[in-house]
Amino acid sequence: MLKVKIIFFSILREKLNLRETFIECEKNTTLIEAIEILQKKIDIDNYDIKSCMFAVNQNYVENNYILSDDDEIAVIPPVSGGSNVIE
Repeated sequence: MLKVKIIFFSILREKLNLRETFIECEKNTTLIEAIEILQKKIDIDNYDIKSCMFAVNQNYVENNYILSDDDEIAVIPPVSGGSNVIE
């Protein structure tokens, strides 16, 4: 079994009232499979998670990325702000 750390950022961290959690998964688990395990563990709205970007060990990766023991997944919701007016 692999142990993987999940870190939440921004509005998702506030909405879940959770900074981080851990999941256990089988060897050769992909990122998207780990996210499915996470969704079963905690109550994350499917819309919220589908709009997020994911980084593993501080690098953006594809959904089929194979996880390793002690990997760290960052769940990064979309951000916005500022002005769209260019002067």
